[in-house]
Amino acid sequence: MKKRFLDVMHSIAVITIAVICITACTSSPERAAGVVVFEGATPSVAGPPIAPPTAGITQEPPGGGPAAYFFSNAKSAQGSSGHVELKLSRTRFINIARQDHLVFDFMVDNIELIDDIRGFYPRLFFGPGNREFTQFRATPEFQDILAAEQPQEGQWFTVRVPVGEVNIHDLAQNYSASKSSMCGLMIIFTTRSMDVVPGTWYVRNIRFEI
Repeated sequence: MKKRFLDVMHSIAVITIAVICITACTSSPERAAGVVVFEGATPSVAGPPIAPPTAGITQEPPGGGPAAYFFSNAKSAQGSSGHVELKLSRTRFINIARQDHLVFDFMVDNIELIDDIRGFYPRLFFGPGNREFTQFRATPEFQDILAAEQPQEGQWFTVRVPVGEVNIHDLAQNYSASKSSMCGLMIIFTTRSMDVVPGTWYVRNIRFEI
């Protein structure tokens, strides 16, 4: 009886170790490396009445691969410059207090959309209704990426820019709250022209890294 009990306990131990090994081997390496994935968001954009903007999620983006957010006719006028703004809103917040880089995959189906970009300003939302935020200046880093990648239309490339205290553009007092209880992200491009450039923007695999 004792031998049977020991055999059963040994089998349980072996199964437990196997489950632990399988779990460790199949866990996402990105999450293990301190990456926080931004997912489950609802996309929205603003645009001029003459060209109603569209935004959504496509399961079959050009070139294949994972699903992507898409948006078009998303230009609005703010002062003397044009703005393209994709807002991604979540109902639950995430904590990115330890992460200091925003990373995502990006593509356009008309290279004129890229040529029209003048500046890049990520914005992190927090608080009820995604109304409060901190905005960052990431134009130099984005321009360096474009210079290095020389992306063409229909080509995915990765954007990685800092979202830290050194490059806060607006509302620095909201920095800690926006990082610890983030519930929305806005990708803002300022543009060279005020007119809508035809074409579609695609964004996917949004995450925050150390």
